[in-house]
Amino acid sequence: MKFMPQVYRYFGLIFYFWSNDHLPAHIHVTDTTRERECVFDLIMDNSILIEIRMRSDIKPPLKSEEITNAKAFISVYYPKHLEELKKQFYPSTKKAKTTKKNGK
Repeated sequence: MKFMPQVYRYFGLIFYFWSNDHLPAHIHVTDTTRERECVFDLIMDNSILIEIRMRSDIKPPLKSEEITNAKAFISVYYPKHLEELKKQFYPSTKKAKTTKKNGK
C-alpha cells in the first residue's frame, strides 16, 4: 500500500510524495486545486542535491512562477531537512577530546 503524505503547503503549492515510490527520489507539487502538477526529480551525488529536474507528464504543468517558487523552496528546504534526518538517525559518535595536562 502507498501513502501520500503532504510535506508542505507553501505559497499556494502542495508538496507531497508517495511512500515506497520509484527512483529517482522526487517530490510532487500541485496547485491547491490539484489541477496542475509537476514532479521534481532530486538528482543527488553522495547525498548532496546537485540538480532539480522538472517533469510534467501527469497533468497540465504548474505556471512558470509556481515552478520557480517550487524549485526555490526545494533547494532551500532539502539540505536542512537532510541534515536534521542525519542528526536524528545518525547521532554523532565522536567522543569529547581530552586534553593532557603538562605532558602527562
